[in-house]
Amino acid sequence: MLALVREAYNIMQKNRKSVQDKEGVDNLLVRKAEIVSLFKKIYSKKFDVVKTRTHNTLGLSQVLLTGRDIAIHDFGGIPSRSSSETRLKRSPLIDVASMIRSYYYAAYEGFLTTAHIKQEEIIHLLPYADIWVHYMGGFFLRSYYETVKQTDLIPKSNDDLKIMMQYYLMEKALYALEYELLNRHHRLIIPLSMIRDVLN
Repeated sequence: MLALVREAYNIMQKNRKSVQDKEGVDNLLVRKAEIVSLFKKIYSKKFDVVKTRTHNTLGLSQVLLTGRDIAIHDFGGIPSRSSSETRLKRSPLIDVASMIRSYYYAAYEGFLTTAHIKQEEIIHLLPYADIWVHYMGGFFLRSYYETVKQTDLIPKSNDDLKIMMQYYLMEKALYALEYELLNRHHRLIIPLSMIRDVLN
């Protein structure tokens, strides 16, 4: 995780001049110690939870509605990872974090790709994307926690659960940040918003 932080920050510094959202990048550049501190919490104690095989890229686009039920597809994992790494057992909270990340993309994508609103006006509408993510993510998390609360998939302590969720959300957000910095600067606001929310 420390290597992920270091790599993400190196890419941010190299690409800073070419991104539109310099303010967002600059705000994140001064918060490196907070992110490192967040990651270090995961090693502060032993978490009494079960590890399982996970999806690794679960999101709204992997959920198919059949009419009566849902089906989840695409269990291939992250293409850049080796098959041995993909097969490692992890907390299912990584898939929960991955689904939350997909809510951010769903919320912002409509504003960033619409042809019906002038580009200069979109910045004033983005707070509505944040509100949508807040409520949809909250509904999803509450339903998930309610479903698994009597299992060993999540820790019994709310503080431990918060640490684990922040850890996995930040991991997903930093991977997304790296990808957008290298490929799609116009979508950089999405992982920046996610990181901001995790840190706050």
